[in-house]
Amino acid sequence: MPEIASLVATAGITSSLFVSGVIFAFSAGGVNTSKLATKTSPVLAARQWLNVFHRCHKIGTPMVVFSAGCFAWLKYETNNNIYLAAAASCMGIVPYTILLLSGPEKILFPAANMKEKTTSTPAPHDIERALGRWEVVNMVRILFPLVGGVMVLVSKM
Repeated sequence: MPEIASLVATAGITSSLFVSGVIFAFSAGGVNTSKLATKTSPVLAARQWLNVFHRCHKIGTPMVVFSAGCFAWLKYETNNNIYLAAAASCMGIVPYTILLLSGPEKILFPAANMKEKTTSTPAPHDIERALGRWEVVNMVRILFPLVGGVMVLVSKM
């Protein structure tokens, strides 16, 4: 049984640290690229952000759930509360996302679905500000799976 627990811990640590890196890379690279387009076309910038959002969501969501599942299983098997804390840390990303990312997303989602030039096209400043807020809030999101993975990693040393 110890071999399986070590394998599950390694999988949980690896996936939680990996997803932190993925969120960081998509936030830093993708959002900054989208910001460049805000001056010429706020709709294009929002569409670029939407592409980044969907890619990050497609990769990140299963990885966070997998990490939390690994840590929850380890808690069940070992009755060590560090694994419960790690699983909770990973899943803490969900309410944080719902509460703090909904503001910028209320601006960015409709803008991404607009036609290029309409009377209700958002101002470049509004899109740039929403992208900036989304980027900062998303950078804080990396801490949830990162802390979970590091807690388990340190406990294994």
